[in-house]
Amino acid sequence: MSNRGMNQLDTCLQKVIRGQVDGDLKIEVADKILELLEQEKTSLGTREKTLFVEAVKALSTSIDPSHQCDEIGLRHCLMTLRKAMTAEHDPYDSFTKEDAERTDVSYDMLVTTVKMIKGQIYRTW
Repeated sequence: MSNRGMNQLDTCLQKVIRGQVDGDLKIEVADKILELLEQEKTSLGTREKTLFVEAVKALSTSIDPSHQCDEIGLRHCLMTLRKAMTAEHDPYDSFTKEDAERTDVSYDMLVTTVKMIKGQIYRTW
């Protein structure tokens, strides 16, 4: 990932830390996920798919009205995206059989899910 892309994630994370979570930020994060998916489309391995699935789930929890702290979901989403975009493999990462099964999730399914989440953000905002 380029420094510019990592800086965008860091900027979003700083907004979350400062409590500046709003619809604009959530849309920005969703758009960033779509951009990163497009960049990684041809090279999504088990690790990356697993992390993207985790990031998308975290984004969806940040818009769920039953969750009182959407900052936690967004923070987790952004940290997971950073992890997905680094080439370094954390020796503490362990991808299980369940994680491998997530690789059945296709690029198109991830993109469609993020677009659906964006629609929910617009409706609740």
